[in-house]
Amino acid sequence: SVEDAIPDAFDGGIYCIVTSRKTSQSAVKTVVGLAELLGAKPLFLDEQEHDSYTSAALNLPVLLSSALVNSVSAGPAWREIARVSGGEFGLVSELSSGDAADNALACLSSPDTTIRWLDQAIEELTAYRGHIESGGEELARSFDKALDDWAKWKTDTVVSNEAPDLPTAGETMSGLFFGRNISKRFRDLTKEDRADGSKR
Repeated sequence: SVEDAIPDAFDGGIYCIVTSRKTSQSAVKTVVGLAELLGAKPLFLDEQEHDSYTSAALNLPVLLSSALVNSVSAGPAWREIARVSGGEFGLVSELSSGDAADNALACLSSPDTTIRWLDQAIEELTAYRGHIESGGEELARSFDKALDDWAKWKTDTVVSNEAPDLPTAGETMSGLFFGRNISKRFRDLTKEDRADGSKR
């Protein structure tokens, strides 16, 4: 809302710029200049890319959050589940607390891409189900990969070739910034990079 407006809202963020073949060079320069003036990093996307990535980054988390709440609250055990639920449930379910009409409108504004990402999530959950049934090591590998990818996103190193700047005071200090699991993971990745001379 207007009351939530702050001067540095775009500082350090990504500013998506969608152009067409008819967009003039001067118009592009004006918008890029505006984005940089606000402290944002311009990212050029076409219309289809923007809709798809928005569905993945915004709509899918809301859908998964709402599905979690509805799945555990549907049965008679919901009263007991609610009593034993803690931080994990609260963290994932919080996105379901948004405005229902707004959430529905966002998902329906680009239904094809939203359905595609939802199908991909269902496929991934089905794979997790299979890992649990088999009782093998694949489940741990899936969690391990998720931790890797999440840690790279959290530290903004998905795109960057630079190693993350972790504190040098050891595991305890780095744990204060990123958590012990993430700190350990990036130390391991850095060691591997040094060993093979590559960057992830």
